[in-house]
Amino acid sequence: MKKAEFLPFDPGNWPRRSHFEHYRKSGCSFNLTAKVNIRSFLDTCRRTGVRSYPALAVLVTQTVNRIPEFRTAVDADGRPGYWEYVSPSLPVFHEEDHTFSCFCTPYDPDARNFYDALTADLERRSRERGILLGEFPPNLVHLSCLPWFPTTAFSLELQDAGCLAPVITWGRYESADGRTLLPVSLRLNHAAADGWHASLFLRLLEESAANFNILS
Repeated sequence: MKKAEFLPFDPGNWPRRSHFEHYRKSGCSFNLTAKVNIRSFLDTCRRTGVRSYPALAVLVTQTVNRIPEFRTAVDADGRPGYWEYVSPSLPVFHEEDHTFSCFCTPYDPDARNFYDALTADLERRSRERGILLGEFPPNLVHLSCLPWFPTTAFSLELQDAGCLAPVITWGRYESADGRTLLPVSLRLNHAAADGWHASLFLRLLEESAANFNILS
């Protein structure tokens, strides 16, 4: 996969320009949690022997890469734009001492190759320690997981108001009434995205989960 290109917005043809400038000055961000039905996704994982954690990371990253607002950034010259694609930063939990380490796996548009790379990195990084492992490119989406309990809401506070990259966290899923619901929490910088973009992400994620087939 070639290095991600930064694509500046055209100031004269950018509908959210005034929104970006307004919320960039105020440093406003927002958190949102919603439940996504992943029953079909989990059935496919069980049937094919695919691990749900890296598979979810594949689905979430693919969905982020369908939405330019979730890839919004500012380059070294201060120009707003968006990355051609983003790669996930995600944690591996160390059961032995109850700590975790974060690492990045480069994005691959081929879902199977991406899943295999994530799985290999999870295995390799599980034997290492430290909060940050390896290199982290600027084109990131931050993923996390709270698998020990179902969440109704999750809020992440960042002191860096300039962080435009989304933070996406999911909790433990629960099954009821023929559905399996996964709580998905978004932390979004309002300069980069609005509530409509958050709802678009959640809808696309649920659709992708319903049609998931990493072996195809």
